[in-house]
Amino acid sequence: MEEGSWKGPLLFFCDGAARGNPGPAAAAFIGFDAEGKLVGRRGEVLGETTNNVAEYRAVVGAMKFLERLERGGWARWGVKVFLDSELVVRQIRGEYKVKDRKLQKLAIEVKRQQEQLPFRISFFLVGREVNFWADRMVNEKLDEGRSRV
Repeated sequence: MEEGSWKGPLLFFCDGAARGNPGPAAAAFIGFDAEGKLVGRRGEVLGETTNNVAEYRAVVGAMKFLERLERGGWARWGVKVFLDSELVVRQIRGEYKVKDRKLQKLAIEVKRQQEQLPFRISFFLVGREVNFWADRMVNEKLDEGRSRV
């Protein structure tokens, strides 16, 4: 990617889910550039955990991916991260307190990653229909995890 040719932020969609709460869980993210080209994606089976932990794990995965991504010209535009979990978005933004100990550790990790990256990361709450690709990836991973048992 050429320096100066970049026209907007990267868009990352994150989702986590547990079938049962707690139950078998998975997390996924998918990222696009401003022109809609795929930048990266990843999904993982998490084992038994809660829905909220799975949501956070999707964000942590995206942030780790961003740490390794070539920063090029897009760094000045930043990254927009979209989730369909009101709790997680509001906790990451600092609007809600994080009371659960497992979530506290994950929230601290997200904050640490945010501070280390040399660009702005903004978090947005969206509906599941907007978060379609990440939701689909999570369900595929959940199905994959079920078939391993």
